[in-house]
Amino acid sequence: MIVTITVVLTCAANEAHRAVLRDAAITLTNNRRTIHVSAQGATVKVRFSMKNEAQYKAVERIRFAYHYAMPDMRDSSIRFARAPKHL
Repeated sequence: MIVTITVVLTCAANEAHRAVLRDAAITLTNNRRTIHVSAQGATVKVRFSMKNEAQYKAVERIRFAYHYAMPDMRDSSIRFARAPKHL
């Protein structure tokens, strides 16, 4: 499955914020080549593939991977999509 984490910050996103989400994705992904981090203004996003599992099981593990390392976080969301067959 494809996971997208979006974090809205109380300040402009910087490399430290990008690194937190990149590190979270590295611990969760089943394919490091799928990790893509972007930032614009106060929003930072990471997209990566993850082993298929029930979303309700994955949410807490995903949230724990980044939540406590983002003191400037105002809001966040986690989205799931089906992975293309070739991933």
